[in-house]
Amino acid sequence: MVNEFSAMALVFSQKNGTVCLLQAYDGKWVFPKGHVTSSESSIKAACRETREEAGVIINPHDCFAVIDGFSYCFLKVGIPVKKRVAVFAFSIPEATKIFTQEREFFGGGWFYYDTAISIITYDDEREAFKKAYSEFMRQLDVY
Repeated sequence: MVNEFSAMALVFSQKNGTVCLLQAYDGKWVFPKGHVTSSESSIKAACRETREEAGVIINPHDCFAVIDGFSYCFLKVGIPVKKRVAVFAFSIPEATKIFTQEREFFGGGWFYYDTAISIITYDDEREAFKKAYSEFMRQLDVY
């Protein structure tokens, strides 16, 4: 079995509490995520992938929580792969325009909680979002 590591970013707007989601050409709604290279940390990979996939600029200091990651298995050219995903929650002052620069994405947007919960495709990502949103709301109460 081959092990792969990815990092995912859940990016929230402080201004209106929305979260950034991307829509793939196959119709799936997902968070920015991707492969962690050998020369970067997981949190830096999450930042890079968000910039590359959504055009949204985040930095490690924008991270307010590390959320329980998840893993899943799949076959890649007949070879079993175990993918582990590190999950980070980020907060930026306000939503910015999304520029999907990767070929696999049709577009994206900033969504309020109820809409996000209803369109997120994967259960693991939905559960991570619930945890991150709860922490995000807790942080807003502090300020």
